[in-house]
Amino acid sequence: MRHLLLIAITAITAITALGGLTPAQAAPAWPAFAPAATAPAPQPDERRVTFAVEGMTCGHCATSLAAGLRRVEGVLDARVALDERRAQVRYDAQRVTVERLIEAVEELGYRVELESEG
Repeated sequence: MRHLLLIAITAITAITALGGLTPAQAAPAWPAFAPAATAPAPQPDERRVTFAVEGMTCGHCATSLAAGLRRVEGVLDARVALDERRAQVRYDAQRVTVERLIEAVEELGYRVELESEG
C-alpha cells in the first residue's frame, strides 16, 4: 500500500511539472485506492462452562491449568481459582466442545467434573 501511495504522489508531481497543473487539479484524475473488501469475520458462539478440578496443590498448578486451557483452539478465556478448586472457561462452541475442554484438563494431569454449562 505504501508503494502505491508513493507511485501516485510521484505521478502527480510529474503531471504537475509537465502539464502546468496544480496538485489539486491533477489528483482527481487518479483513482482512489481503497483497501480490498473482506468478508466480515464470523461471530463466535460464545459460551461459558465451569469445572470442578481436583489435584491442584499450589498456585503454579492453577496458573499452568489456566494457561493450558487458553492454548486450546477456540478457548477465549480461562480462569482458575485454586481455593475454590474451579476452572471457568469462556469458549467458542463453533470451534471447541466441552468434551475437548475436559480432555485438555485431564491431559494436564487433573481430575475434572462438569459443574455448569451455558
